[in-house]
Amino acid sequence: MHPLKVNEFNYRTVETAVAACEPSHPYLLFRKDEIGRIRNAAKKNRKVWARLHAALQETKPAPVKGETRENIKRRARRLINTSFLAMIHDGHESHEALKITRNLLQDFISAPSWRYRPVIRSFLDCAEIAVSVALAYDWLYDKFSTVERLEIEQSLLRHVLEPALMACEDRILQWPKRRENCALVSNSGIVFACLAMLERCPSLSTRLLERCVASSLNVFEAFAPDGAWPEGLSYWSLAVRYAGLMVAALESTLRDSFGLADQPGFAQTGDFALHAVGPFGAAFNFGDSERQFDVSPLAWLAHRFQRPVDGWLARKYDGWFLPLMTLWPKQPRAAPSALNLSTGRVFRGSQLACLRNTWASDRKARPVYWPSKEEMMPASDWNHRPVPQM
Repeated sequence: MHPLKVNEFNYRTVETAVAACEPSHPYLLFRKDEIGRIRNAAKKNRKVWARLHAALQETKPAPVKGETRENIKRRARRLINTSFLAMIHDGHESHEALKITRNLLQDFISAPSWRYRPVIRSFLDCAEIAVSVALAYDWLYDKFSTVERLEIEQSLLRHVLEPALMACEDRILQWPKRRENCALVSNSGIVFACLAMLERCPSLSTRLLERCVASSLNVFEAFAPDGAWPEGLSYWSLAVRYAGLMVAALESTLRDSFGLADQPGFAQTGDFALHAVGPFGAAFNFGDSERQFDVSPLAWLAHRFQRPVDGWLARKYDGWFLPLMTLWPKQPRAAPSALNLSTGRVFRGSQLACLRNTWASDRKARPVYWPSKEEMMPASDWNHRPVPQM
């Protein structure tokens, strides 16, 4: 399929898709007929089951003034896990998970704002909450009362849709025009809220979807031509997580990604996570990256684009988003050595060269990244010193 360029984007394509959509919950990320498969996959995976149970047992922290972004993320991710368990389980734990989900939702619903840092003009703080609330609303729609649904809908309208409309009408606002993780995360949160509210606010949701898709098409151009992300691997994982979730939600709900999935470099972006990491798992910290990063987005990439190396890279993941990985049933898996992949790669979009002598993780492995201000350390020192700075 020919990639859809930003200047070719026709807003009517979104309008047409929304008009043809017949939403029947759940539809965010998967449809109702897939719940049985997802339940079986989760029950067969001990790590997934342990992660879901840990979300049940986690204690609620004491409220703090000026809530930190880390605490926002933790509560939002816990909500995803408890609502997932409440959806797939059919025993006592389902009732407990539903109870905790209701409590978490009430905390968010009663909050004066989901944008905890007013100085941040984008929807960065709000997005993770918006995604988790939208998923809980969609997945457990039939288990909520009419009053509960109305409260959630009003909350999504007040905290996301109405502020997003104001942002769209602000001609001097810069984040929707930038090619960075903040724009992708913000757009993804708004898209999830809009998709959840298609029945309640069809006109407003459609209008915002059009704007977010157009903005995201611009951001996706940062993946061109070869999948590297200019902000480094840490922000790559954040950007790709929300890019993948956004594409998956659009395709499950409206059966169309409106060109997002076809943007140059996006399907191959897992190559960046493969080549820009040393033999013992430390990321090359160019841009603004730390040594470690979240590999969970690679599970969706493996499923969506049938890339075995992406599935191999995500095979040991055991973080908050582990349950979501059961949603993607077709994840081929093969090591780079088995696929006979080249040990060198030049990412021209980020002017970065990644070279190594072997795919093996042993003392003989010698990774080299360019540009760099100093030579790479011996492999024996890899876990004891930071990787070289640019």
